[in-house]
Amino acid sequence: MAWFLSPALQPFSIAAAVLIALLLIEIAGLVSGMAISDVAESTSVGEAAENALSWLNLGRVPLLMLLIILLGLFAAGGMVLQAVAEKTVGLLPPLIASLIAGTFALPATRMASRGVARILPREESYALSDQDLVGRVGTVTVGPLDAHKVGKISVTDAHGNRHFPRARPATAGDVIETGAKVLIVDLAGREYRVIRAPAALADGQPNG
Repeated sequence: MAWFLSPALQPFSIAAAVLIALLLIEIAGLVSGMAISDVAESTSVGEAAENALSWLNLGRVPLLMLLIILLGLFAAGGMVLQAVAEKTVGLLPPLIASLIAGTFALPATRMASRGVARILPREESYALSDQDLVGRVGTVTVGPLDAHKVGKISVTDAHGNRHFPRARPATAGDVIETGAKVLIVDLAGREYRVIRAPAALADGQPNG
């Protein structure tokens, strides 16, 4: 235990502790019905950060799972690196070891997330072709939706498959509460734009 708490191992021990904490919180959330994965998916990280994370397959893999993979590979890679270094040249300084482990963890996360994406249920909008869900009626599941907070909706495609894409209101200033029926009117990047579904569509299209 003392080896894991040594200064040279602290970056990797902290990463492992955060990983364990995320897993425990997610398990507790699943039991209570409030999983943090839904909160993470509904949180905007900014366009620049999202573009960077897309290289790691954000969108094909949920953000929380991506963080878990990255933390796990960083922690494991760093500990293995320091174990080998200790037997050869001595423990490396934490900063140098972190840079080496991070250089390994990033491409390894990209490769691992590709494998994970192949076995995950295809419920996100990336699994569809372009505008396939535009014109469908759905239900807000993570909200409320507004211009400053991306949420998620539940919608069924023409083949009966259920999807949970990210969405924002198409009308500036509109706020759409959780549970409301919405009509998908456009696709902007990886987010759908929605409006409140007209009563005739909300009652007549059983795919929300």
